[in-house]
Amino acid sequence: MDIVTNSAAEGRQPWCRRVILQDDAVIPGESEMDLSTLMLYSDLSGPKNNELLNWVTENREVIPGVSVSKTVIPDRDKDVPVRIINVTKNPVAVKAGTVISDLDSAQFNVWYRTKLHHQGKGNSVRNGGRRG
Repeated sequence: MDIVTNSAAEGRQPWCRRVILQDDAVIPGESEMDLSTLMLYSDLSGPKNNELLNWVTENREVIPGVSVSKTVIPDRDKDVPVRIINVTKNPVAVKAGTVISDLDSAQFNVWYRTKLHHQGKGNSVRNGGRRG
């Protein structure tokens, strides 16, 4: 079993927000799972000009064969789920405090279809996304 731990000071670029592993975890071989992480901040200035920002993990390899998926982070500091995959045949133990990913800011355009659905005119997969 491989054991992974890393430090914020190990040759990493400056960061604003990141997620670290909340508790020790074992990722079984050839599997994927959600890990509970904690969000850390190095800059608390927040968004500028009333921007509505979301935070997204970076695709990154924690160690060879163990990678983080791009995940939209919920608006909380603890118990933040992050999807990770182990493509090796062996289980991997990861220590609490390991940096899982830096976070990128992202803006999403969300289109609410509630009114159309209440009127019976919502898009559906069956009609190819056409209204009606």
